[in-house]
Amino acid sequence: MSRKVGIFGGSFDPVHFGHLFMAQDAQEALSLDELIFMPTAQSPLKKQPPLFNDNDRLKILNAAVAGLGYSVMDWEIQQGGKSYTLNTVKHLKALWPEDKLYWVIGDDQWHTLPQWHGIEELAKLISFIVVGATEGLSEDPKVPGLKFYKVSPRVLDISATEIRNRLEKNLSVDLFLPPKALIAIQEVYSN
Repeated sequence: MSRKVGIFGGSFDPVHFGHLFMAQDAQEALSLDELIFMPTAQSPLKKQPPLFNDNDRLKILNAAVAGLGYSVMDWEIQQGGKSYTLNTVKHLKALWPEDKLYWVIGDDQWHTLPQWHGIEELAKLISFIVVGATEGLSEDPKVPGLKFYKVSPRVLDISATEIRNRLEKNLSVDLFLPPKALIAIQEVYSN
C-alpha cells in the first residue's frame, strides 16, 4: 500500500518553531502519512556556510522533533557536498517506489525553483507543498509539469537568520526554539 510522504529539506541552522509549524501545516493539509526532515549538507543556493556543523544540526533537529511524530533522515549530510533535491528524490524513489512523495518548501523558495538543479526532471517525480503567504504565490515559477499545493501557514515571524544573529550577540533565543532544541544548542556552545 502506498504512503503519502512529505520531505522537508533545508539547512535547519538551527531548526525553530517556524519550521515545526510548517511541517505540521503541510502534514495536516495533505493528510501525509509521514513527514521527514532532511537537513542539507550544503545548500547550493546559499552563499554562507551553516553556523552549526552537520553533527550539531542533526543533534538539535532530532531534539526538536522528538515526540512530535516526525523523523529525521541524514542522507544528504552523509552524501556530503552540495545537496541536490533531485538526487535525494531519486534515492527515496528507489527506496519507496510505491509511495507518493511531496517536497515541502516555504514561500521564500517558491521563486527559486527555476534555479534548482534538474528542476524539470524533479517536477516529474514529486509534488511540492508550498507553505506560505499564498497571495505571494500568484506568479508561477514557469517550471514545466510542476505540481504543487499551496498551504496557508500560521502567522509566525521567526527565521533561522534571526536566531543565528541573536546567538552571535549572546541574546536570548528561549522563545524561538523548542526547549529540547534549546538545550541541544546550549550543549553545543558549552563544548
